[in-house]
Amino acid sequence: MLSFIKTLNNNCDRYTRLHLLVTRELRQAGKAHEDLLDACRSRNPDTASSVLWKHITDAGTYLKQFIQKHREQHQHSAMAEGN
Repeated sequence: MLSFIKTLNNNCDRYTRLHLLVTRELRQAGKAHEDLLDACRSRNPDTASSVLWKHITDAGTYLKQFIQKHREQHQHSAMAEGN
């Protein structure tokens, strides 16, 4: 189980770094993390888990859109070079 968690953490770290460094959304990430801290300070596990879930899914959606857009731009550039 520990090996599985380590692998999962390593894989997630790759996308976290991509999200923060390549997309330059540091301000947005900072706000999301402030919201997470506030939720934890509320000592309400339902609120904290809800805010965490929103953060994870929002970041995943944003990253997925970013990757799709980058792929489309790359494919468009490759097609233009081929003509």
